[in-house]
Amino acid sequence: MFFDIITLYPEYFHSFFHSGIMARNVRSGRISYRIINLRSFGAGGYRRCDDMPFSGGPGMLISFNVLKDCWSRYLKNKKPLVFLSPRGQKLDAALARRLAGYKYLCLFCGHFEGFDQRFVQKYIHEEVSAGDYVLSGGETASLTVMESIARMLDSFCGNPQSLHEESFENSLLEY
Repeated sequence: MFFDIITLYPEYFHSFFHSGIMARNVRSGRISYRIINLRSFGAGGYRRCDDMPFSGGPGMLISFNVLKDCWSRYLKNKKPLVFLSPRGQKLDAALARRLAGYKYLCLFCGHFEGFDQRFVQKYIHEEVSAGDYVLSGGETASLTVMESIARMLDSFCGNPQSLHEESFENSLLEY
């Protein structure tokens, strides 16, 4: 499984991929990843990535041009592109299992009030929510999504049978 992670905060992911069972799977090549820093597409000396909502309203959004430039450089022929959003389909075992069926997944980590909706409508294939709570950004949600997907891969845990006895399999909690 290969993950592209689109973020304003690339340093957020170091310990996730370099410790524990995830690190073992990265070292073995079962999990691969690339972190793309949205700031490298920002404007001006401060690499500004936010903008006012196109339709008005409070808050700031990650700008359409920043997102489109990132897409043009790295993601033109990539699918699926997933936006982590509170209005997306709520992550559960069935969704994680379905997403684990892909060999590639791109996760966009939102910030501020999210992404310019024009980008979401034109380029995003799916929106996923980590749950009914508020986070400061999509990075924490992306960790949850990636780990839940990775655990569905046969080789991830070592013993494939352990996947069938996990909590929430068969609609029951384990033990």
